[in-house]
Amino acid sequence: RRPMPLLAYTGDDTGLLKQVVLGPTSNVTNRWGEQGCGRGVSRACWGPGGVETHIGVGLDDGAVRFWPRSDAADLGHEASGGPSESSAIQYAAGDATVGAPYGGSSCGIVGLHTTGRDAPRVVATDRRGRVQVWAWRADAAAPATDLMLDFQTVKTAAVARSATGGSAVAVGGNGADASVWSVETGQATWRARNLPNDELDLQVPIWLTDLSIAQDSPKLLATGHGFVQQRLRGEVRLYDVSAQRRPVCRSIAPLGEEAVSAVVASADGRHIFAGSVSGSLARLDARMGLKPVERYRGIGGAIRGLVLH
Repeated sequence: RRPMPLLAYTGDDTGLLKQVVLGPTSNVTNRWGEQGCGRGVSRACWGPGGVETHIGVGLDDGAVRFWPRSDAADLGHEASGGPSESSAIQYAAGDATVGAPYGGSSCGIVGLHTTGRDAPRVVATDRRGRVQVWAWRADAAAPATDLMLDFQTVKTAAVARSATGGSAVAVGGNGADASVWSVETGQATWRARNLPNDELDLQVPIWLTDLSIAQDSPKLLATGHGFVQQRLRGEVRLYDVSAQRRPVCRSIAPLGEEAVSAVVASADGRHIFAGSVSGSLARLDARMGLKPVERYRGIGGAIRGLVLH
C-alpha cells in the first residue's frame, strides 16, 4: 500500500487554484478556475464539516466558488486538464466592471469561511465591509440558493476572520477598528474603541492589518497594526471582548519600527505570534503584557499570514 502523499493547495494572482504533490519531484496534479487579469485568489478555505471534501476560493473581483476535491488516481503525474469549470459551485459571480490588477478591486474578498454541520453556510466578506451568507450546496447540479443574509459592517475591511465557532465574523481595516458581527442577525455584538488622544490631543490613527481569535478562548481577540510615521508604530493589541472595548494590553513596536503584518493567537490565548513586513517573527507572552519572549530567524520577505496547528 502506497503512503498518502503530502498535498499543498495554492492560489495564484491569475485566479487558479492548484493541487501540488510535494516530494523529490513536485507536480501540479489538479487545477481549478479560469485565468484572468484582476481575478487573483485572495482567500481560500475548506468546505463545511472538517472532512476536506470541497475547497473554495474568494477572488479579487468578488467571486466566490467551491469545487469538489478530486484526488487523481496517480498523483505522480500532472493532470492534463484539471477539473471542469462546470463542476464549480458558484455563490457570487465576479464583477468584471470593477476588476483591477494586483488585488486593487474594491469588491475583492478578504474573508471566507464555512460554518455549521446540520445546516452549513458559506460566509464571505469583501473589502467594502459587506458580509454575505449563503446556504451550502454540495454540488454544482443543486439549485442555486439565494442570499440568506447580506449586511454592511465597516466602511473598508482589510481582514475578516471567523469568530465564536463560525457564528460570527470579526472585521477591521485601515480606518476601521476591530468589530465582531453575528452572521445570524447581521448585528454588531462588539466594537473596539479607539485609544485616547495622544499627548498633542490628536486622534490615534487606526490601521488594522490582521486579527486573530483564540480557539479555546473566543473572548480573546488579538490585532496587528500598521505603521504611520511619527504617529503610530506597528503594534499588537489584545482585547477581552467580554470585558471592555479598549485593549487590555498593548505591545508597541514589538518587532521594531515597522508595521505588524500578521498575528495569530495560540489556542489558549497565552501567546501571540506576530510577523512584520520585513520578515521578523516573534512570540509575545500575554501573561507578561505582550512582552516578546522569543524571536525566530530564517524568514525572507514580508510575512502575509500566520497559522498555528
